[in-house]
Amino acid sequence: MEKKAFEEKTLDEIEKENHPELIAQYNNILEQMGTDPLAIETIESYYGNSIDSIYHQIEKDRFDFITANTSEILFPGEVVKVYPGIKNQRAKKMITCNFSGARIYPGSFYVSYRPMVKNVENGKTYVLSKTMKVESGYEWDLPTTITGLDALANKIQRAEYYDRIDGIDYTHLAQSFGDLNFQLLKRRKKV
Repeated sequence: MEKKAFEEKTLDEIEKENHPELIAQYNNILEQMGTDPLAIETIESYYGNSIDSIYHQIEKDRFDFITANTSEILFPGEVVKVYPGIKNQRAKKMITCNFSGARIYPGSFYVSYRPMVKNVENGKTYVLSKTMKVESGYEWDLPTTITGLDALANKIQRAEYYDRIDGIDYTHLAQSFGDLNFQLLKRRKKV
């Protein structure tokens, strides 16, 4: 039987060897691998597995994160995290739904949408220039990822092609709201 390399052993296998310095070495290597929040989260989830398998899981999670969070339209090529900014509110005055053109009467509930986007590489943060207001039934149609935001931006730009495919009047959205423009948030000075 071939002996496993240290990096291929699980924590249980290392503990069975009854060498505390090997357990300390295992934890030290994992600590050095935890250089960013994503790696730390992966290490916490897979703690006890072999160092080799944790390393490969970190690389897979990093690839999946970058793939899922890279913008193609709004922030081309940038890896960003989206904070949706979805709030249920009660109308104080008559509002027109940006998705359907229907009236939202005073006292009725509606959803305000103003996502914030943060570039994970340089820390720059952006917010949608103006708040989108939609009927409550459209809450689940509001994008919560960069892929969804890019798709919505594309549908607004090509409104005549996508109009009412998924129950949203993109022509009305393009006229009443315009393009999805984001403004850079200025950093607050620490006092």
